[in-house]
Amino acid sequence: MAEIVHEIKIAAPRSKVYAALSTREGMQGWHTSDVSGNGSIGSVWHLGFGEGPLFQWRVTTSEDDQLVAWECVAGPGDSVGTTVEYQLSDTTDGRTLVEQKHSGWPHEEGAYNKCNTLWGVLLTHLRNYVETSVSAPAYS
Repeated sequence: MAEIVHEIKIAAPRSKVYAALSTREGMQGWHTSDVSGNGSIGSVWHLGFGEGPLFQWRVTTSEDDQLVAWECVAGPGDSVGTTVEYQLSDTTDGRTLVEQKHSGWPHEEGAYNKCNTLWGVLLTHLRNYVETSVSAPAYS
């Protein structure tokens, strides 16, 4: 199985990054403005993209300020059954390191490549939102 791996450092405490990954308001600040769900374990994020596809991610792990994980339960192509994990840790210079893995891809072609690019864009929006507190989702 293939996986997409990214990391980004954010000039904010882990608790603020965690809130952006685990609350509706936080998700709307960087991901897409069309979010429903509450981020509790077992609940499902519904992420809409206008005329684009609807994704549904079940929250499988939510450990205070350390780890958030989701499993795709609805979406296009090979996305269903894949998992995304955000590991949060402190850096020596006071920032938060976000290590993201999107695992379970059956191959490294097609939607895999598109998602790799998309995650890079989304993580940049996450950093900008958390550092500035200005809502600017990648998709409105």
